[in-house]
Amino acid sequence: MPSFTQVMSFSGIAELTVCADELSGLEFRSVSMMVFVTICEISFQLQGALTGSVFSDLRLGASGSVGDLGLNTTIVLDPSAASLINWQTGAAMAVADVDLGAILLVEPTPATSNLLITVDGGNDCATFGCRVRLGVCPTELWEISIDANWGEALCGRPARTAVSFSCAGGFESFDIFVGDIELIEASMMGIEGYLDFAVSFAPDSKTASPTLRLETDWTVCSELGLFGEIVWNSYPFRIEGLSVFGLQLDVGFAESLGLVVAESFVEGKNAAVTGKADYFETIGVYGPLPSCCGRPGAFEIMSYFRRSPAVPSALFGWGLLEASGELWLSDTLSVAVDVRYAAVSPLWEIVARAQVQW
Repeated sequence: MPSFTQVMSFSGIAELTVCADELSGLEFRSVSMMVFVTICEISFQLQGALTGSVFSDLRLGASGSVGDLGLNTTIVLDPSAASLINWQTGAAMAVADVDLGAILLVEPTPATSNLLITVDGGNDCATFGCRVRLGVCPTELWEISIDANWGEALCGRPARTAVSFSCAGGFESFDIFVGDIELIEASMMGIEGYLDFAVSFAPDSKTASPTLRLETDWTVCSELGLFGEIVWNSYPFRIEGLSVFGLQLDVGFAESLGLVVAESFVEGKNAAVTGKADYFETIGVYGPLPSCCGRPGAFEIMSYFRRSPAVPSALFGWGLLEASGELWLSDTLSVAVDVRYAAVSPLWEIVARAQVQW
């Protein structure tokens, strides 16, 4: 006869977040909790969140299986208004090499409730997926989308197609993507160039998006990456040249530490290079932190610089410092801190999180 612990298991996650900044001082941001209970082969989930002083979210869910048929259901409530947000229930099963699924979403407004039917499968040449969404009240076809991945048929090169239709507008779009097209061989100054090409067709437009990826194979600074793009004319269509608009160096040192340096040469390309549109240059370090019980700990410090107009009092155009760290204090307790310090107001912000697992 199985023991109680074999029949039933109990686990959960609780997280507390507090914030302090220059304008508001110290304030409570949120607390959330997820509790999982498994009885035999049926799993139950309770999830709640308190944001500020508002009990913003309560979710009740259950999942299990009947033979090969997987079933799940979730109800989402708004405790502050004592009202239903939505109820979702689904079923899934595999037939041969095809995965079938259905998800019913019921909302207080009948016109927004819908049923999503999914079919996914594939063979040695391609994988495909089909999505059909139906309105429930009244029953009507909303949209159909079909996508395919042809990577296996093209020797592992990424290639995808997707087409979508809607009841209201008919044909919506047809998208094609082909990647890893070699344009520049490595023998050319140790630089390899690859083209990722995407085309999107709509009833009243056609959009082509060629993207150039440059990779280096240099003995010195082999970790240096280049950001580039193709300069082209849409009508008549022709490629006019190649442009390099940024670089990034990510190199390891002192065993497990890393140094990141990135610089954008074009103001409009800052976000693609440094991750932030307002800053053209970033310098940072990252690495592990001592942590308990074999759990991973890590930190990252990134400094960002403006090109113009920079803050007059900031050295070398410095504009922003971001630092983050996370570590485990025990097998069940972890803490994380995010710090932001800027050259302009609001000058600073600190967000701290503590998470308990059991």
